[in-house]
Amino acid sequence: MRGHWLIALLLVGCGSASGTFKFDSLRYPASMSAFVHGPDGSMVNKGDLRVIGRVVVEERFWGIVYGWVDITGDVDIGDRLNEQIKAKGGDAVINLTATAAHCSMNNIFLLNWLPVWPGCVNAGIEGQVVRHVPRTGGAADEEPIRVAVVRPDEIGGVVSRLLEDRVNALVAGAATADGP
Repeated sequence: MRGHWLIALLLVGCGSASGTFKFDSLRYPASMSAFVHGPDGSMVNKGDLRVIGRVVVEERFWGIVYGWVDITGDVDIGDRLNEQIKAKGGDAVINLTATAAHCSMNNIFLLNWLPVWPGCVNAGIEGQVVRHVPRTGGAADEEPIRVAVVRPDEIGGVVSRLLEDRVNALVAGAATADGP
């Protein structure tokens, strides 16, 4: 039984790191939710946001003494996010997520026992770039919601008629947009 514990202890090591992402130089609104505030401070309607791309920033944080001594320090990723948002023509970032995973340096047998052996963490930030596209008009411009009560044996015919009506409306709209 003692041999099993010795093998387990030999296979276990402690390499780690810590660090902090900062957004000090970020010039665009960013949110970890699907909502974002507009320039006037009010919440932008989710329906007025169009997802136009993704942003991804990855960084490796280093540390020694089992992660207690931070080598990398704070990393301001605002400039990298600014470049990606600007390149995509975005106005903000929503649904930001942060990830962290150990790196392979932490798994080097026996060396990771040494306090001076560096440990690392692969960290990332990812989000959706959005453009604010306000809807024009109001509720009066929107098509009313239709409600119908249909018996189960009529569902096929009703769905076919609704699809046919929708296709005809789209074709009519396309013909009007193209001209005579």
